[in-house]
Amino acid sequence: LDAVLDERSRSPNDPQGCLFNEVGRPMVAHAIGGYNTCILAYGQSGSGKTHTTIGTPQEEGIVPRMLRALVANHVSNTNSTATSLDVSVSILELYNEVPSCLYTKYEADGGSSKGANNGGVAAGLCSVRESPTEGPYVEGLRRVVVTPSTLEESIAHIHRVLSNSRRVGGTTQNVRSSRSHVLCTIHRAQHEILEQGVEGNPLGTSPICVTTSSRTCIVDLAGSERVGQHATNNTPGGGSDTGSNTNTPRGFGEG
Repeated sequence: LDAVLDERSRSPNDPQGCLFNEVGRPMVAHAIGGYNTCILAYGQSGSGKTHTTIGTPQEEGIVPRMLRALVANHVSNTNSTATSLDVSVSILELYNEVPSCLYTKYEADGGSSKGANNGGVAAGLCSVRESPTEGPYVEGLRRVVVTPSTLEESIAHIHRVLSNSRRVGGTTQNVRSSRSHVLCTIHRAQHEILEQGVEGNPLGTSPICVTTSSRTCIVDLAGSERVGQHATNNTPGGGSDTGSNTNTPRGFGEG
């Protein structure tokens, strides 16, 4: 193991800070360097996966902290208008092997929780496609742009979307168990204009634009439990079939 974090690791003033420093901050450095990375939270229902990855407005998890760190890094290290940064976020839900865009689903539900398990089933449905040049992608998955001026509202909106539109249900392990997988992906692209004669463009006769891009995927898997631990009365459209799909790699990998 690289690290074991327990109650002794928690700071009273920042309970999730030690986890982000151990797991999230290295991923920020990789994203800035142009590497695609993934953080995957897996475990039994009620073990704290969603709290770790998303958190609450009072105790933010990895996703909002990574957004803050990526935007703050650009603001503090950019001294020239020749460098620009594009950051966007997509939120994909995978429920019984059916992918949906939670941003679209949330808007279709009018910002309420009524469509989380029933009403907004058709809203936000996506399709998995494959491009000959870009490889697999999700058709219909929206990206929401995040800028320094919209950062706080973007983070608050992520909390609202996941609180109201993700599928949840009661089990014997957790009264509000996540019944779907969620993939929050942070897309980052930094564009830098290099003048002729500088490092990276030593022989150029005119300025060139160099783009460094990356994707950081934070995966919050559905609660894992045995079929016998499933409470079908609080899981609309699910039951033991839902539990079986959330526990299998196919339910996560194939969409």
